[in-house]
Amino acid sequence: MLYGAIAARTENLRLGYGVRLMPAPYNHPVRTAESVAVLDLISNGRVDFGTGRSSTRLELEGFGIDPHATRAMWLEAVGHVVGCWANDEYEFTGDTWSMPKRRVLPEEIKRKFDIYREAQRRCTDPIGKFINSTATTFTMMNMAPTRAEAEDVARRSFEWYPKAGARIIGSLAEWMAERDQELGNYSYAQGMHDHDKDGSLDLLTLDIAQMMGACACGTPDDAIEICRRCEAAGVDLLLCLVNPYDIAHEKVMQTIELVGKHVIPHFA
Repeated sequence: MLYGAIAARTENLRLGYGVRLMPAPYNHPVRTAESVAVLDLISNGRVDFGTGRSSTRLELEGFGIDPHATRAMWLEAVGHVVGCWANDEYEFTGDTWSMPKRRVLPEEIKRKFDIYREAQRRCTDPIGKFINSTATTFTMMNMAPTRAEAEDVARRSFEWYPKAGARIIGSLAEWMAERDQELGNYSYAQGMHDHDKDGSLDLLTLDIAQMMGACACGTPDDAIEICRRCEAAGVDLLLCLVNPYDIAHEKVMQTIELVGKHVIPHFA
């Protein structure tokens, strides 16, 4: 977070890690590869990536790390980081880490929020006092002066995103079955997996998503209607996903401008 703030405020200053600790459980190599790559992109290539394996009792004992294992873990982690950077798809199996390749209706939202709030009300553990009680959900949103334009711009992305998301979540059911594990509170993943396997997921269209109220695609008036439905369901904070796949930047900015001018004032 600090390096990101520095990157936003400078143009020529190089950003050096001094250092990123690589042994487990300090930092997973995939997370390291991701954070360094994003920083390098937003800083226009100004990152110097420094790594280390830790050298103090305070760190090693505090994280339960065997000092004799740090060199091997460091070497393995650096190899995985470079592998993530150098390949479009990357999988690995090592001594410390393994990684395979990765491949709602407002009324339903209300039902889930009611369960959440009731559980929080009954919570007697001290942690319950610190949990954010804001009811938050998100929707895909694309705005245009006409509904036809918005639909034309959004159709490919709005149909791709829920299908891709369902397949990713559904894969959890398959993975846990391979491990002979019960899904437990991940039971929702089974339905997504089943819909993917029986082909019904491929039938999802933008028209269906709009009919279900699962996205806001159209004019500002259409967005206001969806937002009001979410508000009635108990939503306190609505996150708007304005580019779920490949919507052009100028169309994203159009959505943001129209929402700012015509939608937000209705709820201020």
